[in-house]
Amino acid sequence: MASIHATGQRPSTVIQSGRFPDYRYGFQIVLIACFLLLDSSLGWSQTWSLDLDDWDLGTVHDAQIRTLPGFQWADLDDRLSVVQDRSQQSPFFRVTYPKGKIGSENSGAQFRMTLPKGERYVCEYRVRFGPDFDFRKGGKMPGLAGGRGNTGGKRPTGDGWSARYMWRDSGRLSLYLYHLDQPGRYGEYFDTTHQFETGRWYRLRQEVRLNHPDRSDGVITVWVDGKVVLRLPELRLRGGEKAPIDSFYFSTFFGGSTSSWAPSRDCAMDFGGLTIVRR
Repeated sequence: MASIHATGQRPSTVIQSGRFPDYRYGFQIVLIACFLLLDSSLGWSQTWSLDLDDWDLGTVHDAQIRTLPGFQWADLDDRLSVVQDRSQQSPFFRVTYPKGKIGSENSGAQFRMTLPKGERYVCEYRVRFGPDFDFRKGGKMPGLAGGRGNTGGKRPTGDGWSARYMWRDSGRLSLYLYHLDQPGRYGEYFDTTHQFETGRWYRLRQEVRLNHPDRSDGVITVWVDGKVVLRLPELRLRGGEKAPIDSFYFSTFFGGSTSSWAPSRDCAMDFGGLTIVRR
């Protein structure tokens, strides 16, 4: 059963010197909430959290995933499990990707959680590619979304967007963004110079600041292990008030739409230390 707890903290205790605290204890969406009954001039922030300490190790089933706060839907197909090893003090999620398979129906795992509507969010988690991971041509990794949460070739019209990551060939990190000014039907790649290695943990941090309606002033910044690797200013993520930041999209699979994206062997990736902060 998922458990939620709430306390209040000022932003200075959440983010210091431009760095996020090092959450090492399993797959957590750590919930620290101070509600708007408090004077907003105090500058308090909200952080959402859940830990897996009470979850059974092994395959995650539908009844278990539905205990997540804000649960919307899931597509797991026995490819998501809770595991624990010496690299983390608490359990974390492991996702499997079968040999020769692509797309969300046959590869990886997906679920989506509702977040309180906001204009600025920070999402951080740790990721580790398995020791024999075949990067191939690439695949998707989780990120924030809003409104319709456009993916899958559904071109944004102003009422939805998504900001997932991708690993690309040889482990290169990209942001895969669905936004109003994307050049084609599918999301736009924004490559970084960061290169993932297999078998080690990385800490990914994404900050999304929405644009004001009908203005190109949105900003997305990406960090790896505390270092800025990408900053995108002057973005139009939405066209009006209908697409605030309102969901976390755990979405990971190989692809791409052709078999050339498929891994040559069974692969696995670990996800831990998830933290989501509304600023």
